[in-house]
Amino acid sequence: MRWRYFFLMNAIGGFCWASLFGGVAYLFGEEVTRVTGPVRFLLLVGALALVVAGILFFRHHERELEQRADAALRGM
Repeated sequence: MRWRYFFLMNAIGGFCWASLFGGVAYLFGEEVTRVTGPVRFLLLVGALALVVAGILFFRHHERELEQRADAALRGM
């Protein structure tokens, strides 16, 4: 994919996303805040759980990951 085409599509997508989210916030005002309140908390809990799971995974598999990285670097 050419970078100009990607840049154009990325800009259009960002504009559409921002327009949609901003339009919904403008039209529904306080209702958006009321609805997204509990969702925000769930997203925070989910993000924290993913961080903890990632830390535990890397600590548990650290030696194996280092060996695989060394083998990959030697193969270059």
